[in-house]
This record gives sequence, C-alpha cells and structure tokens, in this order.
Amino acid sequence: MMKIFLFVLLISVQSFSQTQDERYTKGAENGYAWLSLNQSNNTLTDYKFEYLASMLDNQRYMILYEKKPKMPIGCRDDITKLGESKNSEELDLNLMVKMIDEFYSRKENLVIPVIGTYCYCVKDLAGLSLKDLESYRQELLEFSKE
Repeated sequence: MMKIFLFVLLISVQSFSQTQDERYTKGAENGYAWLSLNQSNNTLTDYKFEYLASMLDNQRYMILYEKKPKMPIGCRDDITKLGESKNSEELDLNLMVKMIDEFYSRKENLVIPVIGTYCYCVKDLAGLSLKDLESYRQELLEFSKE
C-alpha cells in the first residue's frame, strides 16, 4: 500500500513540475503563462493587461539603466517607427492583449516568450509585410526551441 502511495505522489510531483516548467522559455514567461492569466476568478482585474503593463515597465527600466534584455530578438526600432507613424494611437495595451491572445491561439506559438510575442505584434502594427512577420515568428520559434 505504501508503494502505491509513493508512486502516486511521485507522478503528481512530476506532472506539477512539468506544468510549472512549460510556463517558461529560457527563463522568460511564455504563452502557457499568458494563458494561465485567464484562470482567475477575479472579474474586476484584467490580469493580462496588468501583466503586459508590468512587463513594459520592466523593459523601460532595463533600457533606462542600459541593462541587456534577456530576449535577443527585440523590437526597439519598430516601437520607434510605430511611434512616429500614423498608427501610433493603435499602440494601446487593450489592443495588444487581443493581438497577443490571437498570436497564442496557435498552439505552436505557446513556447515563445511574451516579450517576443509583444514584439511580433508591434512589428505587425508597424506595417511589416506578412512574409517578414512570418520570418520573425520563425526566428522566435527557433530561439524558443534552442
């Protein structure tokens, strides 16, 4: 009886640790973590919006203090380009949350870190061609699977 209990406990611990590990790609939260933000009972707080705002504040801090970001495939130039374009008003966090949700609707994209997905969405708003967007998505996938 004790062996069965230990076996069940071991299986439970392994499945829990695998679930926790799938939320990160190279130390950064990915699409699995993003989707888990849906699982809240609090309807007054938009956790995806809050997460995205916090992530962007962290990125600003890193840029301000010239810290190297963990994500080597960035989008600073695209953010600048978008800010200078007629689409600059489109860069609102509610729209970005919807775009990120849509991006993660493809199961294969779930391994991509949220910051990479954010950059993909920025590039899309900045007017990158569909071919170039797909190329960038492939870079993100390659980075995530290394």
